[in-house]
Amino acid sequence: MSENKSAKTLSEAIAQLEQVGKTKSAEIKNLFGSDFSELKKSFEDLKPYLDTLKTKVESEVSRSKSEIEEKIAKNPWLTFAIVGFVAFVIGCLVSEKKKDDSP
Repeated sequence: MSENKSAKTLSEAIAQLEQVGKTKSAEIKNLFGSDFSELKKSFEDLKPYLDTLKTKVESEVSRSKSEIEEKIAKNPWLTFAIVGFVAFVIGCLVSEKKKDDSP
């Protein structure tokens, strides 16, 4: 007899858990659904600004690239010296790190 009572209690517990799970699932879907639609609307509102920003950044990068190329063309030895110095510093830093790592 106690097995039937336990089974009934267990069935009721499972049924209650299923009901709570369905209710909470619906609440979560509604919450995320409304937040998602608001987020999507915000991105759509920002799209023209982001497109403008993208255009400005692309033109600035292109301008900077042109300036750098001109400076390199005017003074290639300075560029070579700067690249060599940076490589030397990085080599020293890596070398020091390897010395610190060894036992």
